[in-house]
Amino acid sequence: MGKPFKCALVGGDGRQILLGRLLEQEGFPVTRFALPEGEKHLEGALEEAGCALLPLPVEREGLLNAPLCSEHKWPMEQILEAIPRGTLVLGGQVSARLQKLAEKQGLRLVDYGAREDFLCRNAAITAEGALQLAMGHHQESLGDTRCLVLGYGRCGKALCRALSGITRPWVWARRPEVRAQARAEGLLAPDTLTEGLKGAGVIFNTVPALLIGEGQAGLLEKDSLYLELAGNPGGAGFFAQGSFQTGGNVVQ
Repeated sequence: MGKPFKCALVGGDGRQILLGRLLEQEGFPVTRFALPEGEKHLEGALEEAGCALLPLPVEREGLLNAPLCSEHKWPMEQILEAIPRGTLVLGGQVSARLQKLAEKQGLRLVDYGAREDFLCRNAAITAEGALQLAMGHHQESLGDTRCLVLGYGRCGKALCRALSGITRPWVWARRPEVRAQARAEGLLAPDTLTEGLKGAGVIFNTVPALLIGEGQAGLLEKDSLYLELAGNPGGAGFFAQGSFQTGGNVVQ
């Protein structure tokens, strides 16, 4: 086995901090930038690095995703220009624009967020965390609550599997064939979203598209809980703007 190469962690949140610790435990030298106790200059963190590890998602509105150093803003062009040519760069949810920029810089940019094994494992972890949040924020037992999952992709399926040990989940999907698949797997899958929302005590959204309009918010139970698990714009953006008038709770 060859000598462990230096890894530069650039930006990110608590997951990047944990990744750094795990790499160090495996014997990899680690430097950090745009993270607590990191290098002040990006070039210093990247010096002699064999791999640059970017967060998931890599960017937000064209800037490095670095919520732990919010007082500074780094355009992704600046980040990529500082990475030496030929360096292996790993990042999650890489846009086509960013891929083109990396190619121009002579970088090997790999989107680990597009790997099927990563997506499946991430869905299982997301489902586990969502159940923990639901149990912590909902006043009643989930076993006595109608739980509605919006979307039946990787994350939606993982959620339904996790919920099935507690209650019989409801799931709504846009496509009829997906709803048919859910029914064949023993789930309750109404044809309309309105039917699914009526009486739902906990709603888990996994669809990154606006599904619930303000007119449908009145269908929800008074003490219902809405958990947003999807990326922007989410399934009901008006909840975050204080328009959830049923008295329920929103967790994002």
